[in-house]
Amino acid sequence: MGYNQIWFSQGNQWKRGVPVLNEVEIKILEIDRGKAENMLIAAGAEKIFDGRIHAVYFDFGDSSIHKSGGTLRLRREGGRTVLTFKKDVRDRSAKIREEEEVEVSDFGTMNFILEAIGLSAWLEMSKHRTTWQLGGTHFEFDKYHNSYEYIPEFLEIESTDVETAYRHAEMLGFSRQDCKPWDALVVRPYWRRVALAGIISLIVSGLNALLAWLVKPAIDDVFIKKNAALLLLLPLAIFLIFVARGVFSFFDEYLMKSAGQKMVMNLRNSLYSHAIDLPVKYFGKNSSGELISRIINDTVVLEGLVSLTIKDLFVESSTVIALTGVALWRRWDLTLIALVVLPTAFYGIGRLGKRMRQISKRAQEKISLITEFLSESFTGVKIIKAFGRQEDEADLLKRKNKDFFSLMPAPVSRTRNATSWSSVSAVDTITWPPAVDVRA
Repeated sequence: MGYNQIWFSQGNQWKRGVPVLNEVEIKILEIDRGKAENMLIAAGAEKIFDGRIHAVYFDFGDSSIHKSGGTLRLRREGGRTVLTFKKDVRDRSAKIREEEEVEVSDFGTMNFILEAIGLSAWLEMSKHRTTWQLGGTHFEFDKYHNSYEYIPEFLEIESTDVETAYRHAEMLGFSRQDCKPWDALVVRPYWRRVALAGIISLIVSGLNALLAWLVKPAIDDVFIKKNAALLLLLPLAIFLIFVARGVFSFFDEYLMKSAGQKMVMNLRNSLYSHAIDLPVKYFGKNSSGELISRIINDTVVLEGLVSLTIKDLFVESSTVIALTGVALWRRWDLTLIALVVLPTAFYGIGRLGKRMRQISKRAQEKISLITEFLSESFTGVKIIKAFGRQEDEADLLKRKNKDFFSLMPAPVSRTRNATSWSSVSAVDTITWPPAVDVRA
């Protein structure tokens, strides 16, 4: 039986021993990868890794590692296998972990050893990572696969201290509000609800495809062949399909929203526990209203990601595939002709999505200013009344609310309606001609 040689990382060198390093992590979800990589190249960064990473997380049966704030991970990255133990350090304005890391010679052997001493794997994750290095800072573009593919591609900046990490984020055009000390495992406790909702979404898409399939029999047999029996059965079948689709859509919506709300609840608890441990000087530099907005308002964005974006991704994508399959089965030649319009629809959706992200970012900044203003007004209400500034303060709030209103209602509703329409209209274009063609 072979043995594992144990090494530790120090800079770019691997040496014997087990050091303890502090790892500062900040993550950014809203990224333009091409633009960010061009800026890194211009700054002199070097690409040091581009490949697949497979990680397995271990813990004891009583979850003692997780309960103590630690993480034990065995990871294969390229040609290396690394065993890492991390423990949260909650005393700064970013996600900081003490990290002990060793390189081992064989993934399977180390996996066997960990299980032999009583540890068990509780999570496996795979992703593609591209890493750039600039000085002592790593810029890592991650895209998860398999069960976590719904997590959008994000940028993780790793450095040895908080200020350096934020300085490099600002170099790429991101503000501190864009940088979040979140973890991909935040969504993990709710994967069962999300997975069940995904299965229900497939059922809803199948029912939509079934409705499209029934169009041709309705026209051919009822209106042309005058089939009286089918005239009685077809409306009943369509009614039952609509009832079933409504029931499954309700449960799909319920599961996704409940998962999003539970995630936001736990995330708010974690953010507050983290914020309350920050040094006093941090509260001197940041207003209480801004902190309240981050805990209350910014976390709602993640709820929308789970309950709306991921749900629509499941339903709309599977519906497009199902209806395209029906259209190809009916008349493949007309379907291929109709498919020409899809690139135009996808281009429009992409433009609308980009516009929506910009609006959402500005809206979060505006609502943060409103929350900050209200907090300061209520805190200093005695001073406002003493100087008779009630009307001035009310006018100032009206202007802030007007700025927020000008961003949100019309653009959001137009974008959401246009997105829903464009994802279905292209498929309707594909499905309709073969459905009414009575020669098939």
